[in-house]
Amino acid sequence: MDNALQALPDAERSLQLDSNDARALDTRGHILEALGRRDEAIADYRRALAKDSDHQCSKKALKRLGASP
Repeated sequence: MDNALQALPDAERSLQLDSNDARALDTRGHILEALGRRDEAIADYRRALAKDSDHQCSKKALKRLGASP
């Protein structure tokens, strides 16, 4: 969890620079998931898929969390 807390500001900064980056959204989703912030993670995975409908990591994450794309 400590690594996730340390990584979150970097992911946030990436999204400030480019809010349309599906990889950055997916990365933040994984970080939020690791922090137990499930609903926020799902929202980021869905946003990543809205930017890139073929983003496999986000698809797998949503499936793992039992959420629809």
